[in-house]
Amino acid sequence: MRVVIALAGLVFGYIVLTVGKPIIMPLIVAAFFAILLVPAVHRLEQWKFPRALAISALMLVLIGMITSVIYIVLNQAVAIAEDLPEISSKLELWYVSFASYLETDLGISAARQTEYLYSGIEKLLGSSGTFIQSTITTTANLFTYLALIPVYVFLMLYYRERFQDFFIAVNDPDARNRVEDTLDHSKGVILNYVSGLSLVVIIMAVLNVGGLLLIGIPYAVFFGIVAALLTIIPYVGIIIGSIPPIVIALIMTDSLFYPIAVIILFVVVQTLEGNFITPKVVGSKVSVNALAAMVALVIGGFLWGAIGMILSIPITGILKVILQQSPKTRPWALLLGQDD
Repeated sequence: MRVVIALAGLVFGYIVLTVGKPIIMPLIVAAFFAILLVPAVHRLEQWKFPRALAISALMLVLIGMITSVIYIVLNQAVAIAEDLPEISSKLELWYVSFASYLETDLGISAARQTEYLYSGIEKLLGSSGTFIQSTITTTANLFTYLALIPVYVFLMLYYRERFQDFFIAVNDPDARNRVEDTLDHSKGVILNYVSGLSLVVIIMAVLNVGGLLLIGIPYAVFFGIVAALLTIIPYVGIIIGSIPPIVIALIMTDSLFYPIAVIILFVVVQTLEGNFITPKVVGSKVSVNALAAMVALVIGGFLWGAIGMILSIPITGILKVILQQSPKTRPWALLLGQDD
């Protein structure tokens, strides 16, 4: 019966998380931002700032920081757009050379190459309708989230005591201290994770930009920062971020040294990030072992895509804190945790 109930609960949870994604995901993202701003809001309130003014000021600072990063990235993207003719000409030369290699060395005639090319274009055009529709839907949802999340954050911070009172009220009155301890630990997991992840992104940006500049790759600042920002998607983000500079190095340079050097750079950076930087800076703060983190990453990506992958690790850390509070669920917390 316990197994049946557990399976039914998993199925119900899956339905709720997938069907309720447009409602639940903005609330969770807003809750993370609200928890990050709680200490600063509390400090401003101690300095006699009205609550609404304190929250508004901090949200403006946070939005300004995010906007600054976006501006830097877009400014570099504009520089790339200005050089598109040069990139296109280089790409054309690279394509001609590749086509010549296919014909002379592999025996694939120009007519057969053209046939393959047209076939690929037809398949691309056939699937472009679905892709465009999906892109429009994703963009509309993104703007909806961007409009809702600041409102949610403001209201969550304004009524933050009511959430704690709610969790205390729905539990046994004798468990007040345990509930408060769980809430404090959960907030600590989020604060420590975000602070550690921010430090990792800064370190990765310095390593990426410095390495690409040293190699001599065009637009090193843009590609280095984008690859560092993608580090917030655990394990796979830096791999995705390494693809554009490798392609640019292959197209814009006349030697294989540059793309090979970029590959070596990102392999080294990935090794440092996966084995030293993230485990030391972030892993110790969340206390979730690598297996649990990987499973959580796959589940988060399956349910909510990239945002689910970003949220999976801290949510797993919070789940571990909750499971530790009861003797019946403590073995599951041990399964998720590290050697502590």
